[in-house]
Amino acid sequence: MKLQSRGPHRYGLSFKRCVVIFAVATAFLLFDFSVYASPSCFPREMTSAECAIACMANSAAAATALHRENAPGAVHAPQSTQTAGMSGMAMPSNPAAELLMNEVTGTSMNPASSTMPMRSLMAGKWNLGFMADGFITDTQQSGPRGGDKLYSTNFFMGTAQHDLGQGSFLFDVMLSAEPATISGREYPLLFQTGETAYGKPIENGQHPHNLVMALGLHYAYPAGDDTVLEAYFAPVGDPALGPVAFPHRASAAELPEAPIGHHWEDSSHIAYEVATIGVKRKIVRLEVSGFHGAEPNENRWNIATGAMDSWAARFSVFPTPNWAAQVSVGRLTHPEALQP
Repeated sequence: MKLQSRGPHRYGLSFKRCVVIFAVATAFLLFDFSVYASPSCFPREMTSAECAIACMANSAAAATALHRENAPGAVHAPQSTQTAGMSGMAMPSNPAAELLMNEVTGTSMNPASSTMPMRSLMAGKWNLGFMADGFITDTQQSGPRGGDKLYSTNFFMGTAQHDLGQGSFLFDVMLSAEPATISGREYPLLFQTGETAYGKPIENGQHPHNLVMALGLHYAYPAGDDTVLEAYFAPVGDPALGPVAFPHRASAAELPEAPIGHHWEDSSHIAYEVATIGVKRKIVRLEVSGFHGAEPNENRWNIATGAMDSWAARFSVFPTPNWAAQVSVGRLTHPEALQP
């Protein structure tokens, strides 16, 4: 039997990188403690009435009010009364704001009942939200294709929403420290392929995400009953192609590394020069996007540019709060650097 090793040049971990991973882990722990330091409302985990009651007072007072509100035979107050005195955030004030607050990556949406626990607060008339996710992983894979490595996958996401006339606009940003917490431009992941490291195709490995994973501006406008129009532009963003990208997908958000189907299902979730227009009517939605088709290059610290040379279209249905379905089609111009 012949044992093969990839050697320290590919999967070695320096003291400096260990310090970086430790610093990232500490930051996420501090973020987590701050979430529990004061009462918070999570719009995707509570109804507006429950959120208002939870924010009216601390501990016992809030719990008592929530119990009374949900008790059989209780008389429910109008929503305007229930939401009075909310601390820390405001619920969406119109259908346009509600649509924007329910989007996750780009313009994609999970089922309405899927939770996305963002920390929310008000700054004047701005509704701000932020969340973070991070893992420290030690993987040990046997066999000639496998490898051992200690690394961290992570991201931070922030949003800022504001009403504008009858409509609403939202800024979003998504950042990752993975260019610093994943050495050698990849981590071992059996059977995974896609993109390059040091000019060669990555096989049985996954590349780190970019420092800037998303940077976009949304505007939504209610056009009659049950209809909302939306425009979205992002120097870095997610076009209307495929399901919600895995960091926010309900079935994959807690995975410490990319799922094996990442480069098929989420191949365009970091794209450049993205422009999308869409319309949502009751339970159906149609979107059309133009974007630059090439995948990000190996420099994970920069924001690349390119012509808007690719397109995509997505049709989505949300039949119940627990279900969402989409079918999409697109044409990407020269997505892979080493393939025609």
